[in-house]
Amino acid sequence: LTVKFLLALRSHMDMIASLIMKHPEGAGENKDDIKWSAMLAYRVDYIFSTTPSAKAIALGCSTIAMLIIGCFSLFAVSSQSLSDTLWATLGGLGIESSLYDDTGSVLERIISIFISLGGVLVTAMLLGLISDAIGEYMDGLREGRSDVMESDHTLILGRSDKLMEVIRQLSLANESEGGGVVVVLNETGKEEVEQEIAAMEVELEGGLRGTTVVVRKGSPMLTSDLRKVSSRTARSVLVLGEGSPQESDARAMRVVLGLVNGQECPSGHIVVEVADVDADHLIKLVGGDQTETIVAHELLGRLMIQCARQPGLSAVWESLLGFEGAEFYLKTWDENLPGMSFLDASFLFADAIPLGVRKASDNMLYLNPPNTFIFEVGDELLVLAEDDDTYSPLETPSLPSLTSKGPIRSPRPQAPERVLFIGWRRDMDALILALNSWVASGSEVWIFAELTKEEREKRFIEEDFDPLKADNLTIMHTVGDPKVRKHVNRLPLETFSSVLVLAEEETEGNTLHADSNSLATLLLVRDLQTERKEKNDEREELFPTPVRRRSTSYVRPVLQRPSEIYQVGSGIVFDSVDRCTVVAEVLDGRTKALMSSSLSDPVLSNDIVSMALSMVAENMTVNDILTELFAGGGNDIFLRPADTYIDVNAKESLSFWEISMRARQSGDLAIGYKLPGETPELNPSKKSEKKVWNSRDLIVVLTTSGNSF
Repeated sequence: LTVKFLLALRSHMDMIASLIMKHPEGAGENKDDIKWSAMLAYRVDYIFSTTPSAKAIALGCSTIAMLIIGCFSLFAVSSQSLSDTLWATLGGLGIESSLYDDTGSVLERIISIFISLGGVLVTAMLLGLISDAIGEYMDGLREGRSDVMESDHTLILGRSDKLMEVIRQLSLANESEGGGVVVVLNETGKEEVEQEIAAMEVELEGGLRGTTVVVRKGSPMLTSDLRKVSSRTARSVLVLGEGSPQESDARAMRVVLGLVNGQECPSGHIVVEVADVDADHLIKLVGGDQTETIVAHELLGRLMIQCARQPGLSAVWESLLGFEGAEFYLKTWDENLPGMSFLDASFLFADAIPLGVRKASDNMLYLNPPNTFIFEVGDELLVLAEDDDTYSPLETPSLPSLTSKGPIRSPRPQAPERVLFIGWRRDMDALILALNSWVASGSEVWIFAELTKEEREKRFIEEDFDPLKADNLTIMHTVGDPKVRKHVNRLPLETFSSVLVLAEEETEGNTLHADSNSLATLLLVRDLQTERKEKNDEREELFPTPVRRRSTSYVRPVLQRPSEIYQVGSGIVFDSVDRCTVVAEVLDGRTKALMSSSLSDPVLSNDIVSMALSMVAENMTVNDILTELFAGGGNDIFLRPADTYIDVNAKESLSFWEISMRARQSGDLAIGYKLPGETPELNPSKKSEKKVWNSRDLIVVLTTSGNSF
C-alpha cells in the first residue's frame, strides 16, 4: 500500500503543482487582483472534484507533513536521537502512548499532545476514506455497475411494460431444468426493476421457479455495458421496444448493429421487438440470419381479427403461446421416421402431436403437410408437447380403424362478413389487409373513430395504401366519439358479425388512458346490444310474425354531422349479444385481468406479445410457426364443431385419435378440443380414451384458410 501510495503521489505531483499555480481561465489582466487564499480554495475544490485519488493523496500528504514537523520538533527540544524522535512521532500519530517516552520535559509533553491530536486527525481521515470507499462500492452494487459472470443465460436489453411477463414466461421455460439465469440491462436503474420483480414473485404461485434474475444499469448501445452483462456468452438476446414507435425502432436498429458487428456479438440468436412494420426489413437486413423480429403491433392486430371471427379462439392462443401448457419442439428421429408417411407419424407419439416438418434438403418448415409426405434422413419433426423430454415414439404407429370416410358435414362456402373497427390504429392499413386475407368476397369493414374521412384518406396516402387492394372488402367510414353513447347508438350494432375495440393511436403512449377508453367502449357496445335485443324480444311478443334470420342487403349510411346516423330496416334480428363477438385491445396486462374477471368477451393485451417474444427467445423456430399462422392464406387454427367429424345425433363414442384420423381425411390436423365453459385441452393426455361428444364441443384443428365446413 505504501509503494502504491508513493507511486500515485509521484504521478500526480506535477499535475497538482500546475493546477495550483495556474490562474483560472478568463482572469486576464485582473489575475493579480485575485487573493491567494481564494485561488488555493478554488484549485483544491477542482482537484477533489476531478481526481478520484485526491482523498488518498491529501491523507498521505497530511500524514507526511505531520510526521516531519513532529519528528524535528521533538528532536529540537529533547535529547533523543533523530531515529528515536521519528519512532515516537509515529507512535503519537498512531495514538499509541507506549511507543514514546511520556516522562520528558513539559515542552516534550506539549509537542507529544499536538502529535497525538494530529494522529486523531489522520485516523479520522483514514476512517473517512475507508468509509467512502466502502460506500462507493455498495452504491456500485446497488446501481448495478459490477460485471456479470454468467454463460448460457438469457439477456434482456431494455425495459417496457412487457418485461415482467417475459421474465415470468422464461422462469416457466427454465422450470424443467431446475431454473436458469435471466440478465436485464436497462438505463432506468436497478433498484426499481428489482422491486417490481420482487412484487411479481410474491404474487406468482411458485415464484420464479428457481430462475435467478440479475439486473444491471447501463445502455445497450455501449460496448462496455454489453461486456458487463456477458452478451458474448448469452444463449439468446431479447431487445425490448422503448419509447415511441420511431424511437424504439431506431434504438433497436442501433443495438442490433452494435451486437452483430461489435466485439460483444452473442453466440446465440437475437430477438427484436419491432414497433413499425416498415422497420422490420431494415432490422433483419442489419441483423442477418442471427436475428428474429416480431412486429408486436401487427401480431396483436392479426390475433384480434382471428379471435373476433372465431369465438373461443383467444383461449386457444393463450394456451399455445407461453410455457404454461403445450409447447412447440423440433427434433430429428432418424431411427424411426425415414421412409414413414406423415399420416403414420401423426399416430406415432402418445404424448405429442406432430404438426409439421423441417426438411433437411431446403431447411424450410412445412406445417400440416399432406398425408403422403415421406420423411427422409435429417428431417426434423415439429410437435406440440408438454416438454422436450416428455415424449418419445412408439414402436409402431397407433393407427385407429377408419370408421368413416372424412367429415360428416359437407363443405360449405365461406359467407361474407360485416366487421366493425372502433378506434383508429396507426397500422390501420395493415389491419385492413389482414382482414381482407381471411374474409370472403363481398364482406364489409366499418371504421368508427373520431378522425374525419379526409384525415383518414390522408393517412392512407402517407402509408401508400390503396383501398382497392382490399378486394374482398368494402370500407365504410363513420365519424364519432366511441366513448359517447349517442354516437355509438347511431351504429347498426345488430348487423355486425364481429366488433374490434382498438387502442387509439393518440393514447398509445399512455397505457392506462388507452385501456380506460377501451373498457368504456366495450361496456357501452355490449349495453346497447343488450338493450336492442330486449326491445326486439318485446316486439316479437307483441307481433309474433316470421322474421328473417339475416338480412341479405347491407344497410347503407346516411351522412349527417358531425358523425353518421344509420337507418336500420325492420327485417334484422337483434341477436348480436349471442352471435357477435366483441374483442377489446388493452395494453396493460393488469387491465386484462380486471376486464376478464367481469366480462365474458375476449380481451387481448401485450401479454400475448410477451409470450411470443419469450418463446422465440427460447426457440427460433417458433417465429416461423407464428409467421405461417398469422400470414393469412396459409395454415390457420380453426375451431370446428364436433359434429363436423362425429354423428352426435347417434351419440357416437370416439377417441381423440379416431377424430384425428377423420380430420386427416379432409386435410385437417386435430391438435385438441374445447368443451363448453372449460379451457382448451391441447395435446390431450388420453388420446385413446373414448367419449360421447355433443354439438357444442369444439375440435381445435390446424388447416388451410380455404378449408371451410
